[in-house]
Formats: sequence, C-alpha cells, structure tokens
Amino acid sequence: MKNWRRLFVSAGMFTATGLLVRAAVLAAAYGVAHAAGWRAYTSILCGTAPGGNPKDLLAVACGVVYVALHFAWVLGVPVLVIAGLLLGVAERWGGRPR
Repeated sequence: MKNWRRLFVSAGMFTATGLLVRAAVLAAAYGVAHAAGWRAYTSILCGTAPGGNPKDLLAVACGVVYVALHFAWVLGVPVLVIAGLLLGVAERWGGRPR
C-alpha cells in the first residue's frame, strides 16, 4: 500500500506512468463500488428513489458515485490507458528531434 501511494504521488501528472497509475486507481474504485453492490442504487437515473424512500440520502449518494465511477470507467480509463501507452512508446523509441 505504501508503494502505491508513493507511486501515485511521485508519478508526474502527464507521464506514461502517471496516466497508467491514475487509470488503475479509477478502475480499482469502480471495482470496489461494483463489488459493494452500488449498481442497484442507479435508479436515480430514471427519477425514482433507490429503495423507495426519497429521503434516503445515503442511497442516492451511492447511486451518484456509482454512475460517476461508471462513466469514468467507460470513458476515462480507456483514454488514460491509450494515452499512457502511446506516451510510453514515444518516450522510449521516439528519440529527440535534432
């Protein structure tokens, strides 16, 4: 755990390692939310309260977080992985312009 935290902090924002680490963090967060069963709370998308009680703010918050993580998983993670791989290839084999 300590190495992951150090890697997350020390990796630059727009480096190949930084992009891949951030993609892994988003994927892990989505995996945890999915394993916790928060998908059932996504009924907020159609305007109904999860569990039937509109005052249950924890259920609504779980649904909102799951939807945000799902969009990050579907849209953000592939972009970060592709960008990280392309940047890594460019850094390794690109050479310096003269």
